[in-house]
Amino acid sequence: MTVVPPEINSSTLPKENDPTESETPVAFGSSTNDVTSVKQGSETDPESLADVVVGQRFRGSVVDHIHRGDRYYIVYEADDQLRSYHTASAPPFCRYASNLCHEYSVRAETKLEGMYERQLRRLLAVALVRAFDADSRENVEQAFMIIDEFIESKTPIVRVYARDLRFSVFMDHTQTLCWEYKLLPDMMLARVAEFERLNVTATAVLSGAELLAAKNILGNELAVALRNEDAASMGLFAASREFVKNRVESTLTNNYIIATLSAAVIVGVALAVPALLQPAFVTMPLRQLSTGALGGLIGATISLLGRSATLNISQFVSKRQIAAQAIVRIALGVVFGSLAFLAIKGNIVLGTISVHPEAQFLISVAAGFSERWIPDLLTDLTHRNATRDDAVVATNPKVGER
Repeated sequence: MTVVPPEINSSTLPKENDPTESETPVAFGSSTNDVTSVKQGSETDPESLADVVVGQRFRGSVVDHIHRGDRYYIVYEADDQLRSYHTASAPPFCRYASNLCHEYSVRAETKLEGMYERQLRRLLAVALVRAFDADSRENVEQAFMIIDEFIESKTPIVRVYARDLRFSVFMDHTQTLCWEYKLLPDMMLARVAEFERLNVTATAVLSGAELLAAKNILGNELAVALRNEDAASMGLFAASREFVKNRVESTLTNNYIIATLSAAVIVGVALAVPALLQPAFVTMPLRQLSTGALGGLIGATISLLGRSATLNISQFVSKRQIAAQAIVRIALGVVFGSLAFLAIKGNIVLGTISVHPEAQFLISVAAGFSERWIPDLLTDLTHRNATRDDAVVATNPKVGER
C-alpha cells in the first residue's frame, strides 16, 4: 500500500508570511491512505466550514463524520478517509500542520505496516485539530506527539497474516492475535466466535513454542475465514481445532501426572519414615498402619499412571483444580490401604494372612489400586450388619421394643 503525497499547484502556493493565500489540505485514508489535494477558494465553499453537516456532499464526497469544524477549517471523514480543509484566512500554521499530518501518516503506515487503521485515523484527527488551533510551530509539533507515542506502544508488528481493503489479521508486539474488519457481516460472527474460543483456550493452557505455533495456525485460518465469505464454515479452523485439542489434552494430562507424582513423593516420604526407618518413638501398631498406608499410596499411584493415557480432563480446568484432584486420589489410596490393613488385622477379610507382613502390604497396594474394593467392602459390611440386626429382631421381638 502506497501513500500518495499531496499535489500542490504552484499557482496556489502561499507567499512567505502571507496568510491570505490559499493552501492545499491533506487527506489520510485508512483503507487506501491516499493523500489527496483539493484546490481551495472555489465557488462551492461554504461561508463557514462550521455549517458542514454529516451526510452533506462537500468537496466532491459525502461527509461521514466530522471531528471538528469552525469558520476557517474542518477535519472530517469521507470515503473512509480522514480529510482536512481550511480557508485562506485560516490560522497561519495550518499548512505546517497539514504537512506534518502527512509525514506522520506515512511514518505510521511504515512502522505499523498498515495495522491499527481506525485507531490511527482517530488519533491523527485529534492531533490535526489541536495543530490547527496551535499558535506556534512548537505547539503544532507537540500536538502530534501522541502519534509517536502510539507508534512506539504498538511496534514492532510481529507478523501480518492478511491485509486488504476490508480487514487485517496480525500479531502485535506482545504476540497477541489481532484482527480488524471495517464492517463485519453477520455471517462472519460465528467464525469470529470460534476463533476467539480457540484463541482463549490456547492462551489459557498452552505456553512457549506451542502457544506461538497455535497462534500462527489460528492467524492463517482466520485470514482464510475472513477472506472467503462463501467457504463452508464446517471446514474452517479444522487444523487449529485439532492442534489445540491435542496440545491441551497432552498438557493437562502431564500436569495431572506431575501433580500426582509430587503428592505421592511428599506423602510417601512422610509414611516411609515410621514404616521403614522404624524410629524409637513410633509404636509397632502405628508402624504397621504406616506400612499399609504406604502400600495404598503405591497402589493409587500405579493406578493413576496406568490410566494416564485415557484420563478425561476438561480443557477449562485450572492447574489448582488438577492438583487438588491428584491429591484427593492419593489421599484415598492412603486411606484405602490403611483400611485394608485394619480389615486384615481385625480378621474381617483375609484373616489367614494377618501374620504375613508381605502379604498384608500387597493387599494394601491392591486396595489403593482399586477404587472400588474398600467402598464395596464397607457397603457389604453395612449390609451384613443390617441383615443380622433384622434377624435378631425377628427371632426376639423384645429386642426391637427396647
